[in-house]
Amino acid sequence: MKKDQTESRKAFIINLLFYAAIIAIIYICFKYLLSWLTPFIIGFVIAAIFNPAIRILEKRLRIGRKAVASIVVVLGYAVIVSLLALILIQVITVLKRLFTQLPQYFESQILPSLMQMDFRLESVISLPPEWQEQVRSIQESITSGLMDSIGRLSSSGLSLLTNITKGVPGFLVSMVFTILSSFFFSFQYDKTKRFILLQLPDKAKVLVHAVKSTLSDTILRYLRGYVKIMLITFVELSVGLSILGVNKAIPIAFGIAIFDILPVFGTGGIVIPWAVFSLLTRNYFLGIGLLILYAVVTIIRNFIEPKIIGDQLGLNPIVSIISIYLGFVWIGVGGMILMPITVQILNSLHQKGIIRLYREEAKSISDTPVSTSTPVKAEEPSFPPQPVSKTNISADEKADKKHGSK
Repeated sequence: MKKDQTESRKAFIINLLFYAAIIAIIYICFKYLLSWLTPFIIGFVIAAIFNPAIRILEKRLRIGRKAVASIVVVLGYAVIVSLLALILIQVITVLKRLFTQLPQYFESQILPSLMQMDFRLESVISLPPEWQEQVRSIQESITSGLMDSIGRLSSSGLSLLTNITKGVPGFLVSMVFTILSSFFFSFQYDKTKRFILLQLPDKAKVLVHAVKSTLSDTILRYLRGYVKIMLITFVELSVGLSILGVNKAIPIAFGIAIFDILPVFGTGGIVIPWAVFSLLTRNYFLGIGLLILYAVVTIIRNFIEPKIIGDQLGLNPIVSIISIYLGFVWIGVGGMILMPITVQILNSLHQKGIIRLYREEAKSISDTPVSTSTPVKAEEPSFPPQPVSKTNISADEKADKKHGSK
């Protein structure tokens, strides 16, 4: 008994050290090697995405793979770069205009509204002269503090845009190597894939094929889940903005619902500034209504997101919400998306028996209910009758045969 316990403890320690070593290797790879090899990994992924189209055109056009791959990759990059350039130009233009005009807008619009609110407050509440001076001094300090905050926000926004502009050269260098590697990987994708698989042991090959087949299905399910969440948010915003009397409520709700996909910003990135602006401009009905609408949308989203994502990925809602939180804590915003996908892939590999992550409750025969409503049928004799086996001959028949032979 003691020997079995010792062996089980040794096995547990060995397994613990093995998995700890795997986690350490994965962490080192993600922390150091991944940042160095990112352009080439992205290039290989792009080549894998373009590979089905390259194969189809190669068979139909009957020309060399290099020519077909060059055409497909160039066209793909042209579309991607054009869309990204348009989006980036629009975002930078809007942000630059916002940070540049924010101090002037505060002085011309928000500050007069604050002054009018103060005058109305003084007309409603009659205070002693010494208290009125204190109220005015407090108001002046608040106004100056808001002015300083607006100025700091504007300067920090402009400095952020400047830092982004400074990081463009390094980004362009990485992009150049990514594009070049995607071309070369597209030229010899099958050869590169075979070379990588040859370096892996048989168990690792099975694992790679299983992860590849599971990954695409998992990503599609994940996207389907967030499309459902986006549609629910769109309906909520459309109804709420229509009740508040906002012009073009449906297009605005659609834009906010798309923006809501971002884990950090979400609906509050648009609705909260809009509500604050409405309150400062004395549109209290719209401002308070937007805050209530934001609270309702946020509560419903936090309730349905783990359930919908868990149902789409086949995960328990508790596991889903834990993976979303741990992904945010460990990795950041991207981890809220990557961690549930990773957990689903690991769970799928466990269900297929490729890896073992946790113990499951065994289903016993006693757990399956036996129906007593239908009577048990007696066995009917088969037709034609089956020949009797020698092993089924009784002892009396053997004795009779023995006496007969005598």
